[in-house]
Amino acid sequence: MYIKHIFYIVFIVLVIVVFLELFNTGSNRDKIIAGNKTKELFLDTVINYTPNVVIEELPDIIAENSGLVWYRDLFWTFNDSDGSPDLFAFDPQSGRIVQTIRIVNADNIDWEDIAQDEQYIYIGDVGNNDGSRTELIIYKVEKESIPDGKDGSVEARVIEYSYPEQWDYEPGYHNTNFDCEAFFCSENKIYLFTKNWLDRQTYLYTIPVTEGVYQAEVIDTFNADGLLTAADISPDKSMIALLGYKDYNPFLWLMEVNDNGVFEGNKIRLDMSSIYNYQTESVVFTSDDTIYFSSEISTTPHCLFNIPVSQWQGLLYK
Repeated sequence: MYIKHIFYIVFIVLVIVVFLELFNTGSNRDKIIAGNKTKELFLDTVINYTPNVVIEELPDIIAENSGLVWYRDLFWTFNDSDGSPDLFAFDPQSGRIVQTIRIVNADNIDWEDIAQDEQYIYIGDVGNNDGSRTELIIYKVEKESIPDGKDGSVEARVIEYSYPEQWDYEPGYHNTNFDCEAFFCSENKIYLFTKNWLDRQTYLYTIPVTEGVYQAEVIDTFNADGLLTAADISPDKSMIALLGYKDYNPFLWLMEVNDNGVFEGNKIRLDMSSIYNYQTESVVFTSDDTIYFSSEISTTPHCLFNIPVSQWQGLLYK
């Protein structure tokens, strides 16, 4: 009899615990802000979101566009691996190519992202899908050297780097945590976000913006819960955007810039399953409250999308 009473008491306690857990889960389900100063993904940060389609099909010459910057009221992009070493400027409404700039001293092994500061545009030949590249390159183009309104050619300065933590360069397609397709520039540093094929996280590295040869310095990690393909920081340096995909579903992380670290502020994740299978490769702030991103051609078209982020700012900057 005594054992039977204990069994009933334990059973009742377990029922209460399960009920409380379910209640707490339900009450948190609609939260969209990740806890402050956390690096982990919580599923209740995800918002289902449908972006605006701005251009349904970009010109074929940039079918494999893989990076965006906003400069001189135009979008500037390029094609990724084995493309020509050219920058293409296109009109934001029609998508029409209005300028082509050849980088005369550059090769396009695997161009993956592009960034800018006040004086320079940075083109990242940083793709490393099989983990075998020992030298990665960022081409640094002076803005003043780019002709205004006409085609031309320029010469770039060269920044080379490697990952000191990588010791294995044996090729293994999609079998490395040292691929990279996302970076931005801020405060005289380049911030590189790795595309971790093995664990779906990201390592954050920095290198200087000055030409030279460097070993990148790892400063943080983040559970991106997917593969990152592009990054940008808002003009006022208050928000970071990280674009990526998981199981062919595009997503966008919006992160409050925090003095304690890149990943230490509030976060929102926009899950864009409405554009399932679109190969989203590029993201850029055109203003502090407007983001554009694009896709390259695959089984879906190469498009330009828009997200007005002002609706999320009040939540990020509580």
